Amino acid sequence: MAVQFIDFERMNAEIKSEIFQKTDKFLRIDEFANPPPESEYVRCFEKEFADYCGTRFAVGVGSGTSALTLSLIAAGIRNGNEVITVPNTFIATALAIASSGARPVFTEIDPKTHNIDPKRIKDKITDKTKAIVPVHLYGQPCDMKEIMEIAEENDLCVIEDSCQAHGATYGGKKTGSIGDVGCFSFFPTKNLGCFGDGGAITTDNEEINERVKSMKEYKGPDTDSALRMNPCGHSRLDPFQAAILQIKIKYLDKWNEMRRRNANLYGKLIQCSGIETPTEAKDRKHVFYLYVIKAERRDSLKIWLETHGIKTKIHYPFPIHLQKCFGDLNLPAGSFPVAEDVSKRILSLPMFPQLTSEEIVEVGEAVRKWDERQKN
Repeated sequence: MAVQFIDFERMNAEIKSEIFQKTDKFLRIDEFANPPPESEYVRCFEKEFADYCGTRFAVGVGSGTSALTLSLIAAGIRNGNEVITVPNTFIATALAIASSGARPVFTEIDPKTHNIDPKRIKDKITDKTKAIVPVHLYGQPCDMKEIMEIAEENDLCVIEDSCQAHGATYGGKKTGSIGDVGCFSFFPTKNLGCFGDGGAITTDNEEINERVKSMKEYKGPDTDSALRMNPCGHSRLDPFQAAILQIKIKYLDKWNEMRRRNANLYGKLIQCSGIETPTEAKDRKHVFYLYVIKAERRDSLKIWLETHGIKTKIHYPFPIHLQKCFGDLNLPAGSFPVAEDVSKRILSLPMFPQLTSEEIVEVGEAVRKWDERQKN
């Protein structure tokens, strides 16, 4: 049995008729080709998404990267500032910090959750530090209580990178509603994904909300240099994508529960001495954007699974501090031993809501057979 890493046709089959009905309207109006800034589709989705996340405001933007960049600038991050984050995230997190003019300062991660280790944050704070960007990696929320306490003690802004954690909760609160700002991506692979690029910024801060709205349209007043410094250019959420998201958000909780069901089955099937499966930390609801295991001979396992028709990926193979584009930070191998070790052992198995029990069993059996071969 071939098992796809993700199957968009199956993911969209349930809502196909709703998509055709809603998008058919774009053949008769000019919003698709020449979207006005205040599209009804975008306004409605922003309201729905803010309500879903539990925030006062949500602003649709062009991508998750734009969401991070605009949020940092709107929160007052400037040239010469430092922003603390992790090295084992998608590179967009660090690129957004650099685009705001700040210097990304990496800190170590928790070996179990792969999220930022709050106990390591204080050691990285200097008089230049202005913000923390915790990344809710793979769909598991960070330890936001401890992070928020550190931020309050040091007068730091907290910008949640929630691009992989739509609907995940910490202490009953959804990601994107706990820090000062939340940033989301609606890339098609995400738990809540559109049919192209898209993103959103959530916040309870009215000033930040208004700044983001101004910057994404290049409409900042001349007297405020922060609003004129927008490296994203125009960064609007397309009305067509907003229409798709209006449909999908109604199914998000259901689909997240299906992902959790799949993860639970994986956990029962993959009980091997040489494999470490994901854990769900206390007071958190993991939504499993990705299902990431760890194996000592990861590359061997990846090849084995692919020869058995099972598609896998690595998220992410190289920590950001070891990539050439951030070489000027002068952080050699060994700077973050936990993150570096994790990057050599992680493997993402197939994960999407419509993944069948039979497919998960197929993957689980293949992993167990590989593990048995390693012992012989």
